[in-house]
Amino acid sequence: MISKSSEPIVLSYFKAVDAMDIDELMALFNDDASLHYPVSDPIVGKDAIRNFYSGVFKKYASGQDHIRRLFFSEDGSMVAEIYFEAVLKNGRSVEFEAVDIFTIVDNRIQKIQVNFDSAKILQEIGPPPN
Repeated sequence: MISKSSEPIVLSYFKAVDAMDIDELMALFNDDASLHYPVSDPIVGKDAIRNFYSGVFKKYASGQDHIRRLFFSEDGSMVAEIYFEAVLKNGRSVEFEAVDIFTIVDNRIQKIQVNFDSAKILQEIGPPPN
């Protein structure tokens, strides 16, 4: 049977990212969580993930994730297909599609695998924060 129990966690993740609310975002992660982001090594641990997102948020004036589809698995993990549009701090508009894979453990995010056209993002936004 497919479980939708992780849906509120994933929706809260996108709400916190769109609001650039680092404290609300970090409340959704397990301490030993990992973030797998294109063109970077895995980011492991809540502190490292906080530093990463803090760096990402510094690049944006605003952003909005539009969830196109959610896919649910039997173990409660989820996949979100999104369309993201934003304005960078330099005033440039950017948009791209992505697929995020969430592994949920104990009602918290244990792992996120972010997938998008990394060549396009590197060109439009630059490299991910260190």
